[in-house]
Amino acid sequence: MILEKIKNFNWYNEPKNVRFIEAGLLIETFSQTDFWQCLDYNFSKDDGHLFAEECFGDFVLTVKWSFRQLIDSAQCGAMVRYDEHNWIKAGVLTIDPKRLQVGVVVSNNGSCDWSIVNIADKQNYIWIKIRRKGRDFIVYYSCDGECFEQVRILHLPNINELLNIGAYACSPKKDSFECVLEEIYITPY
Repeated sequence: MILEKIKNFNWYNEPKNVRFIEAGLLIETFSQTDFWQCLDYNFSKDDGHLFAEECFGDFVLTVKWSFRQLIDSAQCGAMVRYDEHNWIKAGVLTIDPKRLQVGVVVSNNGSCDWSIVNIADKQNYIWIKIRRKGRDFIVYYSCDGECFEQVRILHLPNINELLNIGAYACSPKKDSFECVLEEIYITPY
């Protein structure tokens, strides 16, 4: 049951609405929320919703999200966060509501970069996995929870052993977004 797995989790920017339903933890985001850093252009957003716990050392974080309707730029996935300027967010991204995409954004010392993978089948659920070994990370996604495809390998040089890891959601545009956190697993690596 998800309740037992999240007993040590806390909110960083609590969402508009959060409650337990049969499928898991229903989250409704506030509109115009995001995690993004671009110090070169003096643009910063750090008001997305992160439900996380502190974790030391190497780990594998896996989350499963479901959602009814995709809306413009809405996101839900997994996040690893050291501070406002050093983090990874990976999850479903809806630039085009007709097509499901997985996006990975990395903020490295206050500068974000972004990568996207298109998913062939439009569906209403996604698994995201982030594996940490030292300061190196590998990001994966899955459409069935069994077969995980590698999306990205990256290095975060400006972090230490203690990170906040968990599930995130946000809605950068004007509409809020509802999604359900169905599963979350954190295991040592």
